[in-house]
Amino acid sequence: MRVEFEDDRLRISHGEGDADTAVIAFAGVGLALGGIQIEEFSSSLSRAGQGGRPSAIFVIDKRRRWYNDGIATPIVEVVNGVLARLGARRVVALGNSMGGFGAVALGPRFPGCVRVVGFSPQSSVRADLVPFEARWPEWRAGIAQWDLPDAVALGDAAESHLFFGRGDRLDMQHAARFAAAGLPFRHIYRVAGTDHDLVRDLKRRGALSPLLEALIWAEKLEPEVVARIAARGGSWLGRKFGAHPLRST
Repeated sequence: MRVEFEDDRLRISHGEGDADTAVIAFAGVGLALGGIQIEEFSSSLSRAGQGGRPSAIFVIDKRRRWYNDGIATPIVEVVNGVLARLGARRVVALGNSMGGFGAVALGPRFPGCVRVVGFSPQSSVRADLVPFEARWPEWRAGIAQWDLPDAVALGDAAESHLFFGRGDRLDMQHAARFAAAGLPFRHIYRVAGTDHDLVRDLKRRGALSPLLEALIWAEKLEPEVVARIAARGGSWLGRKFGAHPLRST
């Protein structure tokens, strides 16, 4: 893994693959390992898929500001430089929770971005826009510069697939905000039998790897097919518990 950029706010690293596809993985708040933020999805992205092994670019917002406070512009500049060197023809932006917000808000700014994938993404964390959101107050309160106040109206330049656990009431409200935008290329899935820890549950049931395989490599992908492919990877998403693909139109 090569560190491309690092300061007290931001870390960007990458690993080169053997295909012309690159995945930009945005990190979440990092509570699973005692508050340590890591390059999320690194193990999944290190495996070869049907198109080869993608190059992986990992973006970490060290201060947990939902990619605000002046880091959005340097992220785009640094990552675009890496993509150019890699010669990436196709780009997929990916993230979980805060990372999902980052993928939705910033993904379409990268040349060649064909798809955005968000697991349990917040639509916003600004209090006046989402007064229902009460989580992570210690980090949200530190945001002084709102470069990315609301992801709802962003991302219309790339196909997006957003997944939410039905068991999380707050995530369901974020899903409703995303759907209300009515963007034709945004597909929203409400997944029963799980909550904000959707990625963890997908992995436990063997559904995460085949789902990422489809979302990263498929040239064309219908929402109904997303659910069916994931169901074959452990009979969880779309079959055992039921994933409901909802077009926002």
